[in-house]
Amino acid sequence: MFSRCMFRVGMFVKIFVIFLTVSMTSVFAAVPISPGGSNYAWYKIDALTQPAPPGPNCRESYGIIKNYHATGVRSMVQSQLQSMNSAGQERLRIPIFFMRGAQGGTLLDSSGGNFSLQVRDNLEDFLSDIKSSGFREIEVGFFPQANNSPLNWSAWNESYFQENWNLIFRLHPLIAGAGIHYKIDLGNEFAPASSQSQWHKNYVKKMWINYNLRFGKADTVGFSVASGANGVTDGSLAVDRYNTTKNIYESTLYGSPYVWEFHFYEYLEEKLEDVDAAMTSRGDNSSIIIGETYYNDSASWYDIMSASISRTLWHVFQWPLSASEGCDGHVDVSPPVQFQYY
Repeated sequence: MFSRCMFRVGMFVKIFVIFLTVSMTSVFAAVPISPGGSNYAWYKIDALTQPAPPGPNCRESYGIIKNYHATGVRSMVQSQLQSMNSAGQERLRIPIFFMRGAQGGTLLDSSGGNFSLQVRDNLEDFLSDIKSSGFREIEVGFFPQANNSPLNWSAWNESYFQENWNLIFRLHPLIAGAGIHYKIDLGNEFAPASSQSQWHKNYVKKMWINYNLRFGKADTVGFSVASGANGVTDGSLAVDRYNTTKNIYESTLYGSPYVWEFHFYEYLEEKLEDVDAAMTSRGDNSSIIIGETYYNDSASWYDIMSASISRTLWHVFQWPLSASEGCDGHVDVSPPVQFQYY
């Protein structure tokens, strides 16, 4: 009799604790708690009178980092920075596009795991000007292209992995020494899906271990998570990539990053809520950043405010692409001055 009573009391306490825990889980509108800003990599684009996609590349000639030393570019960027900050932007995400032997106006040559002295000077001057313009924080995103991306490998490639790692390793002191708060995306949209190659997953794991061994994880979002292109109407792909990447992180000694970054365009409300639910189901209370969405788009902002989530959304970075996806379908706004995501 005594043991049966104690069992019933124990069960009541357990049920009450579960009820209390569920009841105390806060769900609220996904309004960013601090101002974000733009992905800012180009100071100019070609005329938008060119055909819509598939059309010419409108952005390639005008990469900021590649051309910062060229006549008139730095002064133009300084003016744009002032306009962006005056419009309410307080943070910038700086994409770094690179590959071995790169040519052109945006792609940077990463041969040997470093940039040329001129490119490093350009990046240092650019970050200095961002700080001087009044911005509070930057995120530097690494965008490996061509064979530097494990998405294009048919087998493990140690040479390209080491090139990418050494580039991050050698640029880290420059970024950290810029005197502005920063975060680093170790691989733009590199969070792998469960169906992707094992060498892609191995790339993420090895890079995560290397970075944590050398720098810790306080200044990184890990690898940003894509949520799918136009045809993806819910968050299933983003959830799969989150779960796969979280499993990789947790298989190391270092665990997951303190903040996750997701990229949402179409069906933003549904995708954001699906991701939040997946994180909650795993007991993951991490905060999030939206690292890419449409430029200054009222419908996207409405979706963000309409979403109900149980975690902090720190801020939003807009990509310089309008919802109409004009020009080449990648960038059709320059400079990205207007900003309503706060």
